[in-house]
Amino acid sequence: MKKPIALLLLFTLLLAACAAKPDAPSADPSADVPASESGPSDEKPADYPFNGSFGNVTSFSAGTLDGGTLNETAFRGHDLTVVNVWGTYCGPCLAEMADLAAFAKSLPDRVQFWTVCVDAVGNKDAVERILSEAGYEGRTLITWDGDLTKTLDNVLYIPTTLFFDENGVCVGKEIIGGQQDFSAAYTAAVNETLTAMGKDAL
Repeated sequence: MKKPIALLLLFTLLLAACAAKPDAPSADPSADVPASESGPSDEKPADYPFNGSFGNVTSFSAGTLDGGTLNETAFRGHDLTVVNVWGTYCGPCLAEMADLAAFAKSLPDRVQFWTVCVDAVGNKDAVERILSEAGYEGRTLITWDGDLTKTLDNVLYIPTTLFFDENGVCVGKEIIGGQQDFSAAYTAAVNETLTAMGKDAL
């Protein structure tokens, strides 16, 4: 009896998500990325919502869709950074993009939202069109290296959304696959993570 249930769950996940592209593009090593700074060293509570399954992003550089660069210092000054990993070939990713854009706009300044497009290199026009049509105005990473490569290598299905604290520590519970009620699912996940971190909910 257990086997059919497991197959049904796997089939449901496959309908709601796509396989992630295994080879991520590397950031241009010549890019002008600001030097890393030391983050806050305050002690975390015993129940801090550490999520070790995807790895922490404490040292990286990345190129953005608009031609900019950023590194781990971009986490600083924000209670939480929400990072959605997607691809132009992924139906569930595209289906939720307008909801994603609306949710990102609704967030207060202390919670930032990024996307990472796994197939943007050589495909920038399509990425720009998709994001523009959805109304997304935030950052989109298209190349990366360092710890971010290790973290994205652990993403097996897209869309996958991860959460990071101000030091690039992966926290909370990831969201894998498309969500029927995007706003409700993401609001609940963000609030649960913020509360566990000792921060105010949205």
